[in-house]
Amino acid sequence: MTCAPALVGGGLAFSSLGAPLTAGLTLGAGVLAAGLVFALSGAEREELARVARFADASASGQTDQALPEVQGACVALLDALERQRQQLAAIAAHAEAVAQRDLSREVTLEGPLARSLKTAIDDQRELISNLSSSSNELEAGTQQILAALRFQEQSAHEQAGAVEETRRTMDSLLEAAEQIARAAEQVHTNAQRTRQSNEVIADRANQLNQLTQKISDALVGINAIADRSDILALNAALEGTKAGEAGKGFILVAEEMRRLAENVVESVREIQELVTTIREASQASVLATEEGVKLSEETTRSAETIRLTSQQQQSGTRQVTQSMNAVSDLLAQSVAGARECTRATAELNNRAGELRDQLAPYRLSAAE
Repeated sequence: MTCAPALVGGGLAFSSLGAPLTAGLTLGAGVLAAGLVFALSGAEREELARVARFADASASGQTDQALPEVQGACVALLDALERQRQQLAAIAAHAEAVAQRDLSREVTLEGPLARSLKTAIDDQRELISNLSSSSNELEAGTQQILAALRFQEQSAHEQAGAVEETRRTMDSLLEAAEQIARAAEQVHTNAQRTRQSNEVIADRANQLNQLTQKISDALVGINAIADRSDILALNAALEGTKAGEAGKGFILVAEEMRRLAENVVESVREIQELVTTIREASQASVLATEEGVKLSEETTRSAETIRLTSQQQQSGTRQVTQSMNAVSDLLAQSVAGARECTRATAELNNRAGELRDQLAPYRLSAAE
């Protein structure tokens, strides 16, 4: 304390200062009381009060108080001022360190101001530490979320591709089903036409069979007439023989009639054979036609079943295609949403990185 010995040594001259000293003490006491009383201890405040009382007494002309006592009080106050100056310098150094983002220095000073500074530094250190920890956790969390969102976006892209491929396949299947339905419809139409044609053929075959039966019946009558004519010709020939010379012409006519009757019988026999052959062929044709009609009916029923099945398949395929289109639209929306979430999460991750970079210069401990 360089100022204390000087004040002690100059104690003899203190009494000669007179009114200027009194005024100075009064002003000094006011300044000390106003500026330093918050930082003084109880004993130091008592010394300050003693000097203030001496100044008041000197101002009123009461100088009975011993000067050495006042000098001691002044020395004590100057010592207190020096300590406060050093403490303020240390506090200023701490404040400068805080301004330079260095929170690693511990405040070991005493006093209300030092305690307030220590509390503020501790609070700021805790705040910076919490912010740094939170920013690191936020950055790590957003990176994980970002990775998950990118994976989800990639998966959505792959699903959209698979759905698109499935949709194209379903379109091809729908086109094939439509072709099958058209072919089945054509088969059904052709089968109906074939059945109708077979029915017409069967009807005509039956008519032919009936005609051959009528022809056969007519041939029976013709054959009977021919047989009768042959008998009559034979009888006529016999009668002509009995007539002698007069019956020769009659005999010739009778023989010609008999020959014609025999020819008729032979022709009838041949015609009957042809009619029998035609009848058998007609019956075979009828049977074949009936079998064809049955097959045509079965073909028609099968074609109808195929047509109905194709229509159902076509309807089901169309519904599946519509569903796949809806799924494709939903996946497109999902991809867009995932892309937007990825963008927002990436922006949040960038902000967390910026906060981390802003907190990086702060020193929270001496080891950093």
